[in-house]
Amino acid sequence: MEHPTRILVVQLQQLGDVMLSAPLLEDLRDAHPTAAIDFLTGAPASELVRGNPFLSELLVYDRDHPLRMPGRIRGRRYDWLIDLQSSPRTAPVTLFSGARRRAGWDIRGPWRIAYTDRLSRQPRDEYVVRQRQRMLELLGVPVRPRMPRIFLTTEERSRGVSDVESLPTPPGAPRVGLVLSARAAGSTWPVERYADLAGRIAGENAAAVVLGTVGDEERVARCLALAPAAVSAHLPRLRRFVGGLAALDLLVCGDTGPAHMAMAVGTPTVTLYGATDARHWNPGLPTTVAISSPRARCGACRRGAARMAPDHTCMLEIGVEEVHARVRASLAADAGQLRHPGGRS
Repeated sequence: MEHPTRILVVQLQQLGDVMLSAPLLEDLRDAHPTAAIDFLTGAPASELVRGNPFLSELLVYDRDHPLRMPGRIRGRRYDWLIDLQSSPRTAPVTLFSGARRRAGWDIRGPWRIAYTDRLSRQPRDEYVVRQRQRMLELLGVPVRPRMPRIFLTTEERSRGVSDVESLPTPPGAPRVGLVLSARAAGSTWPVERYADLAGRIAGENAAAVVLGTVGDEERVARCLALAPAAVSAHLPRLRRFVGGLAALDLLVCGDTGPAHMAMAVGTPTVTLYGATDARHWNPGLPTTVAISSPRARCGACRRGAARMAPDHTCMLEIGVEEVHARVRASLAADAGQLRHPGGRS
């Protein structure tokens, strides 16, 4: 195996993609314990990587001066650069980095020349972390099964517990978080169904906690109006939001960033998949329950439309009864035994 002394991993966006890329830092650290291993990401997502013990330095992409980034990276003299995004924004940084090994996806077009080692982007029926690890295998790096992890401080976890325990919920009641929105139409469940679910949860001596996200105010207000027994939690700062997730007993949401965040801090999840394939985005653990839409009746899915397309109807095929049954089963399970090793301490 080659022994690089300086390695850069690149993933600028989205929040979920950054979390699902960070496990590769652990494989790189195991293989090259003395190397400098850096991570380049965007400013919003950088909060999710902060404090990662396998990382040497966290670099933030300068969106205001993108033309400066290739020179800035070249000056750091990396031996390897692993571009997990492989986009027109990251390919120039990769091409002019000066790194002798430059791994990326086998993309079409002129930017393909940026990469000395290319991995097919053809989807496999496997968890996306495993698919990204194949890029490390191109470079001869041994890998092993990994989960995304967010490394909260003791103070951040304590603050999350305080935030959740301060909510007006019945003493000792398990707290089930609900995130109502997703960026993609194909991952968004109707707010009326979340409200129905919240009412059922509240009727079983559990607490439904509606977690507001940016731009979600109207949906949250609608849900609370339809389910007055539910309570809301507004945690605007990202790491404080993650701390709140860590203090929950369960999270229910579509396939979106908070689902991955909850998994990364060991909180059990029930995740709803419409236009996305659970085999790609869920690790399949007992604590990461996946409910997939049949999708057979969704015209947008049949024609292969991206999940951002507004005419997806696949999430409508997931009924409240099914979700409620999986929530009840998850709450009844011994969550303390089922959580993965990277979970709550």
